[in-house]
This record gives sequence, structure tokens and C-alpha cells, in this order.
Amino acid sequence: MRNKAKNFAFEIKNLQQVSDRIYDAEYRQTETLNYLLTDFMLIQCSEKTNKKYYFDGFELDKGMEHYQFTKEYIERGQNVNDFISELCKYYRHMWKNIAEDVSLLDETKYNYLSLILNNATMDQIVVLDEVDRSNCIKKFHSRR
Repeated sequence: MRNKAKNFAFEIKNLQQVSDRIYDAEYRQTETLNYLLTDFMLIQCSEKTNKKYYFDGFELDKGMEHYQFTKEYIERGQNVNDFISELCKYYRHMWKNIAEDVSLLDETKYNYLSLILNNATMDQIVVLDEVDRSNCIKKFHSRR
């Protein structure tokens, strides 16, 4: 599976077969970032290990491609609540990346924060806030 052009909407047929052929560590690679594969992971994937590897790739990606995918997936508007809920389990730096993103309007950041607060557990919110001891949610909220 190759996605060097960063076309997150490329067509994948037989998602179950594709998922079965991807090795655990390969799920973390940026080449697997795809809207259809993500939808499959969220809705139909019964293999929890595959789902874990796929979503913890967001935290491990230091190149920010997973972060870019996150923004585009949210803007796409499908399965957003399930997506955010799953990301909050693994992507500890998600809010910090959003808060530090100068390309995002504050209105968009508030929308993302609302999605996080509505789809994460309290423990997950604490982790997102305290990542790198930054208190990034509290700091962002106190700016108002």
C-alpha cells in the first residue's frame, strides 16, 4: 500500500483483505493514512490490535503527517466523533499540536477543543492537557 502523494481519499477495494495483509507495525506508517481505511478501523475492524497500532501511529509521527490527516479527516465530516474518541486514547499530543498550530483560526481551535471535550474521558482530557507538563488546554481556555 503506497500513498506517497498524500491523497488521503484514494480508493481501496476489499478493506478487510487489505487490513488482513498489513503487518502491525505498518499500520503506524503514513502510507496507511486513508479516509476509507480509517472509517473501516472505526466502524468495522474487529481486530483491536490493528486498531491500536493504527491509532498510536498518530502519537508516534514526528513529521506531522498524521496531524495533517487528523485536520483533513475532521473537515471531511464523517465519523468525526468516533475518530476523536479513538484518537484521545492514543494521541497525547493532539491538543498541543492544535493549540500551537498558527495556521488555524481560534474558531477552528475551539471547534476541535469542543470535539475533544465531548468525545474523551476525563482521564484522557487530563493527559491531553498535561502532555509535556504544558497545561495547554488550561492555557488556551484562559486566553479568552
